Amino acid sequence: GRSTAQARSVLNQTCGLAVRHEAMAANPMALVAQPQREDREVEVLDLQQVWTLRALVRPESLRRPGKRGPNSDLRDVIECLLGTGCRIGELLALRWQDLDLHADLPTARICGTLVEPRKDYVAKLHRQPSTKTKGVRTLVLPDAVVEVLLRRRSEARFIDGEPPVFASRTGRWLWPNNIRTRLRHAVTDHDA
Repeated sequence: GRSTAQARSVLNQTCGLAVRHEAMAANPMALVAQPQREDREVEVLDLQQVWTLRALVRPESLRRPGKRGPNSDLRDVIECLLGTGCRIGELLALRWQDLDLHADLPTARICGTLVEPRKDYVAKLHRQPSTKTKGVRTLVLPDAVVEVLLRRRSEARFIDGEPPVFASRTGRWLWPNNIRTRLRHAVTDHDA
């Protein structure tokens, strides 16, 4: 169940070790071409799907009888994802200091991402100070996203230090996986 790239890497390292210990004269993996990756087609939502998605994630649509009402986090995240095209980890890693909402052209500086725990790799959720592609980019924000961010700023309880724009009730980072799960439930409940 290993990928071709991983198998190639292991063989290259093994043969390299054999060359260093003089068990082989040369590393034959140097002559093996890297496998070509197939480009995946980018899937985009059409306008009707965007309107449907926005309706499904409104707190009023997610309210269930006899249960505490949902907050606006899912709606706000979806609005910002649609308006910026960021990866979910990059959006949830935004801090207030990364935003300039009062400029003539409001901007967001995308300069980090959230890394979720993985067994034997990452112990806890944390903000990585670089994006997946290791680049920093500045995005001009559309008016709808600026409205969402200004409302969140006015409602924010945590603004000192480096608090997240999308903070939990305790001021901690929201987990990307939890947002994905909430989105999946909203869409699945609609399809059922």
